Amino acid sequence: MANLRVMAVCVAAWGLAALGGEGEATDETTKLLTYLAREVNYRLLLVGATPTKRLEEILADDATIVWSNGQRSTGRAECLQRIAKAREDVKGLFKDLAVSYEAQNVRILGDAAVVLGKVALLGTLAEDEKPFRRETWQTLVFARTDAAWRLVHEHANYVAAPKDTGPQPKDTPQ
Repeated sequence: MANLRVMAVCVAAWGLAALGGEGEATDETTKLLTYLAREVNYRLLLVGATPTKRLEEILADDATIVWSNGQRSTGRAECLQRIAKAREDVKGLFKDLAVSYEAQNVRILGDAAVVLGKVALLGTLAEDEKPFRRETWQTLVFARTDAAWRLVHEHANYVAAPKDTGPQPKDTPQ
């Protein structure tokens, strides 16, 4: 049932995004949700010490995270367990790692909010000290409760690399 609710919110969000203007968040709500989105990313994406308590507060009981590799975690406990494992797996891979987050769009749908953002991981690989950069598009769905906004869904996809079309023949339409 929880997955059905998330799917319905996402479908509604796509419809509103197509209409443009409708469902736009107020400046105050946009700032709050952007702050929460950044906070989620700094905690999900392995930057610095992560207070587990804060992630427990942000994640809804029925949260679902669809990772950029296509794997899925469902429920707060499973999500927190997967985050902890990912942090351990990645700990030794980087000499340094930083996260930047840029909210692209915030939409309000009743007691739900959809935040589209771009996440960039920048760092240096520990093994050979090569620079590392990865960008993802991220969709966060928050539900408003009496207490606060809670994250119910996160989905990330890698940003497509620009296609190298190479030299074009003179008679190719531009």
